[in-house]
Amino acid sequence: MNATDMVKITRRLEQAGFTREQVEALTLAIAKIADSMGNLATRDDVAGLRRTVHGIVVPIVLLNLALTMALAGIVLMQ
Repeated sequence: MNATDMVKITRRLEQAGFTREQVEALTLAIAKIADSMGNLATRDDVAGLRRTVHGIVVPIVLLNLALTMALAGIVLMQ
């Protein structure tokens, strides 16, 4: 959140009848929340993670299938 946004918020709160102390407390809380929002995953982050997981899971599933077929072959040979 930039300084211009904070000034706008401050003015709106003061116009709504908030005291200077209330405005300062609220704008500080809003700024902290806005700063922490940068740590959230974006849709692109989630999509990238899905691709990564898919790239790992598919080979594991194929390996599981291959091992199951090999084990079945061993069992049938006995």
